[in-house]
Amino acid sequence: MLDSDTTPSLRGVDLAAFEQLYRTHYEVLCKLAATITHSHQLAEEIVDDLFFYLWHHRSELEVDSLQAYLFRAVRNNSEKVCRSRAFRHGRLTLSLDNELLRVHDNLSDAEHPLGWLIEEEMQNHAQEVVNQLPHECRQVFELSRYHGKKHAEIAQELGISVNTVKYHIKNALKVLSSSLSTGTACTLMLMAQSW
Repeated sequence: MLDSDTTPSLRGVDLAAFEQLYRTHYEVLCKLAATITHSHQLAEEIVDDLFFYLWHHRSELEVDSLQAYLFRAVRNNSEKVCRSRAFRHGRLTLSLDNELLRVHDNLSDAEHPLGWLIEEEMQNHAQEVVNQLPHECRQVFELSRYHGKKHAEIAQELGISVNTVKYHIKNALKVLSSSLSTGTACTLMLMAQSW
């Protein structure tokens, strides 16, 4: 068993002990991160990213108190997210999302067939991006988004952990969101303003 108060290193820690560490601290670390970021979703991402980092760097890390390290890392990463430009400009992002929804509404009525063509082109582009994802990442994403399966169901079906499922979905969404260029969004907004 892994004692998070006295273990100075994660070297040689097996998966079962690491999963116990995760289960023991996950909820309280998420609460800490949510208190700082005011977002449960961001909090889960911060904690998941920390445990993913710990697992992959377990042989390199030396800490006096693993529990203190976990809390300090979550606090620092949460504050870093809050200082980030994307977080501070969340209202701008929300505004852009609302504008894109308005554009979609304007372009998707029967009087504007161009909207249907743009939407079809964007769907085709998104599918091309999904097809280029690494095999396991693509498989996880498709099971989640196209088949509506829950993380636990995907993990069981593919024989991987729920955290790996979350990691693949997060990466797929990041790749997809970056594939939609800001130029496309701006063009759509300009077209909408002409009505």
